[in-house]
Formats: sequence, C-alpha cells, structure tokens
Amino acid sequence: MKNKINLQSGQAMMVATMFFLVISATIIFGLVGPIVRQQKIASQLLLSRQSYFLAEAGVEDVVYRLSTAQPVDATETLTLGGSSATTVTVDTEVGKEVTTTGSVSEAVRKIKTNLSIGDGVAFFYGIQIGAGGFSLSNNAGVNGNIYSNSTVSGTNGSFVTGSVSAVTSISGVTVGTGLVGDANAPTVNNATVRGTLYCKSGSGNNKSCNTSGTNPTVLPLPITDEQITDWKSEAAVGGTIGSQNLSGTNNVLGPVKISGNLTLSNNAKLTVMGSIWVTGNVTLSNGSEVVLHSSYGANDGMVIVDGVSTLSNSSTFSGSGNSESYIMLLSTNTTGNAIVLQNNAGAVILYAPYGTVQVSNNAGLNQVTAKTVSLQNNAVINYEQGMVDASFTSGPSGGFEITSWKEVE
Repeated sequence: MKNKINLQSGQAMMVATMFFLVISATIIFGLVGPIVRQQKIASQLLLSRQSYFLAEAGVEDVVYRLSTAQPVDATETLTLGGSSATTVTVDTEVGKEVTTTGSVSEAVRKIKTNLSIGDGVAFFYGIQIGAGGFSLSNNAGVNGNIYSNSTVSGTNGSFVTGSVSAVTSISGVTVGTGLVGDANAPTVNNATVRGTLYCKSGSGNNKSCNTSGTNPTVLPLPITDEQITDWKSEAAVGGTIGSQNLSGTNNVLGPVKISGNLTLSNNAKLTVMGSIWVTGNVTLSNGSEVVLHSSYGANDGMVIVDGVSTLSNSSTFSGSGNSESYIMLLSTNTTGNAIVLQNNAGAVILYAPYGTVQVSNNAGLNQVTAKTVSLQNNAVINYEQGMVDASFTSGPSGGFEITSWKEVE
C-alpha cells in the first residue's frame, strides 16, 4: 500500500518558516535601524562640525585682513575641501559686524563677530597747552577755544574767537566775538574780553574782573604715553625700513616703521595706508603732501615722529577726503621745537606733548595740543567740531578690537 503524503505537516512547516523569517527580519531591522540612525547622526554631526570650523575659518580670515589693513569686500567666499563659507561684513556705529555662514553637504553653521574700531581721542579745544604756555603775535589767531595749563599771551592784533582758560595768566589778547567769549585765569592783564572776564586780579583790561569764577585747574592732555606706545607697535607690525627720500606722486606707505628720516620735496605726494612711525625727522617742503588713502573713509590716521617735523612752502597734511577724516602729526620729541609749520604750510592735527609747536607765516591747521605753542605772523587755527570724537586707526580697516564672537542661528 502506497504511503499517503501528510499535506498538513508541510503547510505547518511553511507557516513556521515564514514566521521565523518575519521574526528574524523584525529583529534584524530592529537592530539595524538604530545602527543606521546612529551612523546618520554621526555623519550629520561630522558634517556640522566641518561646517562650524569652516565658518570659523571664514570669520578668522576676514578679521585677520581687517586687523592688518588688507582690503576686504562686503561679501567674501572661502572654499576649503570643496565646501564654501560666505562672509558678510557690514559697518556699525562702533565698527564692523562680520557674519560667516559655513555649509558642508547642506549642514549649515553660522558665526558672528563684532569689532570696535580705532581709539577715540577727544579734542575739545582748538588749542590745548601743557606746562609751557601759549603765545600769539602779529595777527595770529584761533577760531575756537583755548585751554592752557600755564599762560596765554598775545601781542599785535592776536585774537581768539572763542573762550580762553589758563591756569596761571592771560595777557594781551582779544577774546571772543560780539558779546560771546569768556576769559578765565587768576590774573588777566591788557586783554579785551567780549564775554565775561573771570579773574582774581588784573589791569589794563576792557572791563573789571568778575571774581565769582573758579580758577582753572591743570587738565591732562588727551593722549596717554601708553596709547602712543600702542600706536607705534601697530605701525611696526608692517615691518621696518630705512630712511625715505620721496619724490613723485605714487608713493604709498603704511603700516610701517621708518628707522631714519622721511623727506618729501618738490610736490611729492605720500599716501598713507596705515600708521607710520618715523624714528628720525620728517621734512616736507615745496608743495609736498601727505594724505590718508581714500579707503580710510571717515576714519582718522597718523604719522608718529620721534624727531623734529618741519613743514614749509605750502606743504600739507590732510585726511582721506571725507569731511570727518583727519590726520594727526604726533611728535614725541622732548627738546626744543618738535613741530614747525611755516610759509603757508598746512596740517590737520598737531600733537607734541613734550615739545614746542611753532606755527608762522600764514600757516594754518585745525587743532594743536602741545607742551608749548607759538603762533606768529598771521598763522590761524580753525577748530572743527569733528575733533571732539576723533577715532584713530592703524590703517583703512585696521585698529579693530573684537568685542564679541559667537555662533548664531
């Protein structure tokens, strides 16, 4: 008799096998799913980290170039390993905001930093004098105010259109215009004062002393020795070169330290791209010119001189062309004349905390701060209100300090 095939047993085997396969697949997918997810998360984390470091690189690149006075476009793109970071730089009230977006395989991270620019210096007076005093003669004058830690004396038509304060005395000068312009010193002699005359004693004046005023006290000069040292260091970052005797109009320097003298003559022109520190003397003559590069915009720049600076025969210092931009000639010379302007020469800001500034023969400028100042023979200082908040930088985009650096959404 033939054996009968047990169909029910075969079907049971197939069902068991299918259940085994389903259960096995479920277990496998249950194990593989988390692994795949973890791998994906790890991959995304790696891409995210790459994006972050790419964004950091973009910010660092732009901040470095700004800090070293190199040109920077409003939008910069940095490419590394086939991925890119886009950096956008915008001006703010106090400096610049730099934002970089890094993108690696659609993983995006963003870094933002804020930079403050320059070192603010407040020049509140057309003339501010240290212990050496201020003298005017032969129709020399100041369109602005004067503050002296010593004396203010004038002869032969000298004038000040604003107010004059002196710690010791005022003599021989016309102060103010119309009914405006006060004089204030312990002793005032032979002065014509349009406003109020504050003094404790005096003679030969156009009015009697008003003794109710408080005597002026010694004020510190607006720039510290530490700041001057920092500015010299910023200039030296650009390297050191020897004496420069310049001609022609295509001369560009800065930031740089000149170990020696700087001489311009016969209509030579020097364009300043960053702070210049001269260890010797500076001489400008016969229509030569020192100007800030136009990329300074409304920012201010400087030339620092350890020796004597002499500007003559229509030579000039000037800003970037922007009405809010100034250039400062700063002398650290401690013996005799530190800065001499004569024969129609012009400059914007002169600063000599340890020496004498001598201005004569129709020379003109906007502000002087020095230990001692002498104005002679029709020399005039025309103070501008923009001097109140001058902000000096090491270059067109230099002089920045980082105020914040963080990741943003």
